[in-house]
Amino acid sequence: MILVRGLTLLLILLAGWAHAEAPTTIDAGQMVLHESSQLQRTPMSLSGNWHFFPGRWIDSTQLALAAPHSHTAIVPGAWPATDTPAKYGTYWLEILVDNAIHDPSIVYFRHLCGASTVYFFRDGEPASALAHSGRPGLTLASEQPGGGELLATLPPLQPGLYHLLIQQSSFHSRSGGICGAVTIGDTSVQGHAQVLVVIKNTVVATLLLGLALGVLVLGSQDGEKTAPWLALTFTACAVLIACTGGLLDTLLDPANTARAQWRFGLCYIALIWLPSGLLMLFRDTFNVHVPRALGVLTVAAPILLMLLLPLAPGLITPLPKPLIFWLCTQYVLAYGVLFIACRQQRRHAILIALANIPLPFAMAYDYYQYFYNGRLEIFTPYAIAFLIVVHGALYTLKLGAAYQLAARLSTHLQDEVEQRTKELRDKNQKLEQAQTALQRANESLRVLSITDGLTQVHNRMYFEQQFEQEWRRCARQGLSLSVLMIDADHFKKLNDSAGHLIGDLCLRAIAQEIEHHFKRAGELVARYGGEEFIVLLPDTNQNKAVAVAEGLRLAIENLIVEQTEQRYRITISIGVSTTI
Repeated sequence: MILVRGLTLLLILLAGWAHAEAPTTIDAGQMVLHESSQLQRTPMSLSGNWHFFPGRWIDSTQLALAAPHSHTAIVPGAWPATDTPAKYGTYWLEILVDNAIHDPSIVYFRHLCGASTVYFFRDGEPASALAHSGRPGLTLASEQPGGGELLATLPPLQPGLYHLLIQQSSFHSRSGGICGAVTIGDTSVQGHAQVLVVIKNTVVATLLLGLALGVLVLGSQDGEKTAPWLALTFTACAVLIACTGGLLDTLLDPANTARAQWRFGLCYIALIWLPSGLLMLFRDTFNVHVPRALGVLTVAAPILLMLLLPLAPGLITPLPKPLIFWLCTQYVLAYGVLFIACRQQRRHAILIALANIPLPFAMAYDYYQYFYNGRLEIFTPYAIAFLIVVHGALYTLKLGAAYQLAARLSTHLQDEVEQRTKELRDKNQKLEQAQTALQRANESLRVLSITDGLTQVHNRMYFEQQFEQEWRRCARQGLSLSVLMIDADHFKKLNDSAGHLIGDLCLRAIAQEIEHHFKRAGELVARYGGEEFIVLLPDTNQNKAVAVAEGLRLAIENLIVEQTEQRYRITISIGVSTTI
């Protein structure tokens, strides 16, 4: 949505940029200012035929003698080096003021193609320099490069004849002259007009830079390989608009002799990176195979050219022919990749081709007009706007497809998570049940391992373990420890006469009676041998142990074991041992 709004704003601004009022042209080397209030309403154009002295510098003292030998030059216009034997000359325009003008006024030069000094003086008075754009000179060494737009503030005007004189040289560029429109007007009106132009260019350049940043950020998050190259293309176009649209001249001081170097340097960097960015953009957009050496050269060459920029003898000189050939080769390669993508019927290849075709032609035309004819054209912004609209639409389609895919994946993932969660919950429940059963089994196994199978009292192994523990405990605390050894009397004779089943029945009855007598905490009953039982009595002295042993003996003596109408009596013998 933000991208769509930005594109709409860009188109509106470009439409407003293209629309400009056509000022009235002044025909002749003299203009007349009839009304003093005229400049307060709208700037007056100074475009038309001016006096021009090619290859000569004329000052105020020479005008009367040199006037018959002047040529006629059309302003705005450029004088290429091929048509002019010298690289310097003088423009002259007469301004006749009918009424006094007391309000501040300004002469605005939209574009100067070379270093210029502006003089404005009344007829018959000495000339004084009004403004400078660089420093014109008679040789390459004496010239300080200049150009671009220029504002010259005029003094209060009284009725009479005035002269506007511009001395200019262009040793550092291939063309010279007053290449842009010239207007005179009230300070506030001229300033407002200039501000509007600067605002339009600023908004367009800022919007392009913002789009470049947005594409770079969103592309890096989505892993889009084309994002850096698309951002590079937008940035290069934004720099070109800022340099050729007067934005850079507004930011830098007109007296700054490095302003022209900055303008050319930035244009130079933008121009050498633009075709490389397009080539890599097409390669990554359609996954077209490009030789590795060519890809490395495409990126390394602009870096090398940037390093060579400070070594150039004339920074204002337009790009040399070998470099222009290299840039054209890059454009051919870029659109060759696009052609291959169209032949292979890659997705959106034809649409991208249509979007990118106007850009190189507009850039080439604007470059030629700017550096050779000194004119500022507006074809490149329209080509950029078209490119942005198409690429923005493609990004919208990609984001929409990605959103739909993400929605489907999210729904499928949610169902899958619910199913997996249910399965995991069921498995956990079964695992918990298995763990519980295993614990019960382990407990049962432990009980079986310490229990005598016949009498269901503890076995000898468990008794020996507990005896060791109770021995150490009673030793530490100084307590009495008693042990009762119980033996069934004549048990072998019972087995021989009544049988082993009766013997086993009697052993179980003895064990139950012993357990009935010893239930205190710490007391332990175990089967020690065939018919032998043992009782562990912690913290029990000898007298008490003998007493409970006698009670047990009497209880078993009175015990009757019945089996199939047979009655059996059993007696036991008990040995008692006590120690501290």
